[in-house]
Amino acid sequence: MLFKNIKKYKKKIALLSNDPEKKITFEQIHKEYQKLKKKVKERKLVLLIADNNIGNLLHYIILLKNNCIVQLVEAKTNFNEIQNLIKLYKPNLICSDNNWFKKNQKKYYKKKIFQSFNSTIYETSFKNHKIHKDLSILMPTSGSMGSKKYVRISKKNIFENTKSIISYLKLNKKDRSITSMPFCYSYMLSVINSHIEIGASIFVTSETIVQKNFWSILNINKITNFNGVPYHYEILLKFKLNKIFNKNIKFLTQAGGKLDSTKSKLIIKFCKKNNINFFKMYGQTEASPRMSFIKITNYLDKIDSIGKAIPGGRLELIDKNNKKITKSNKIGELIYKGKNVCIGYAFNYKDLLK
Repeated sequence: MLFKNIKKYKKKIALLSNDPEKKITFEQIHKEYQKLKKKVKERKLVLLIADNNIGNLLHYIILLKNNCIVQLVEAKTNFNEIQNLIKLYKPNLICSDNNWFKKNQKKYYKKKIFQSFNSTIYETSFKNHKIHKDLSILMPTSGSMGSKKYVRISKKNIFENTKSIISYLKLNKKDRSITSMPFCYSYMLSVINSHIEIGASIFVTSETIVQKNFWSILNINKITNFNGVPYHYEILLKFKLNKIFNKNIKFLTQAGGKLDSTKSKLIIKFCKKNNINFFKMYGQTEASPRMSFIKITNYLDKIDSIGKAIPGGRLELIDKNNKKITKSNKIGELIYKGKNVCIGYAFNYKDLLK
């Protein structure tokens, strides 16, 4: 189970932000979890309306530790769409930033039961559902924020994928990343999960890469890795990489679509010059979400490759007759198998028992 043993990292910083008052140690996370456990004694479905702030991220961690099912949706999602999700899934709890609750009508949330920093958990009037014992996270598919379709991720799925990511990136408790994307996106969530699980830290910010302050934060707080989609790297190349990155950066990762080969070469050239590793990755939310990786700085001749399967996973090509393709340069359908493959989709609360 994810985050089961994070108490052992004690006074090490887990979450930090620009507010000096908001530095949370693993020990503090455990204390907040103990408090939550007294308030939420049964397994509940929680709609987490997620923003990149300390309180939301803390609640995500302790809700999972408390064996709750976390349904993620981005805070910027239109309120009518969120209302529709509430009607379809009937969550027992709603968790969000205090500002979100102030802005939106109090029709569905009834009683405040827990608060940490600027994030609050409210109880709703919906009854407990029958939920499959393995279900852990309801994750929106890429680009479908506010859609009724969710990927059902099990405890085993998320733990196995997190373990694989830690392994191939060689993460350790000295690492520190930054929220370069909304944390409810599966790619960013995998970065957070892997860092917290290994005892590393996350700098939580709502600043984006086009804001100057983002890069000040990255430099001052000794961030060791940066993670982005092709759009991020296109912007970075316009900014000039050498003006942005510093000696603390150990590696970059890229997923969320194919990065143009010419741009890849420029990034690789910069990485090799500065002794930084560059990992290209391929995944889908349905795989919790990583399926393959390649340390592209070591394989310049495979610049457009998605790499090899993550530890514990398997990739193969099949032809139109469902036969495995073993020869090179043949077109087929890519099949991935692994313990991180989701347990299906959900369209409403009735699907949570599947």
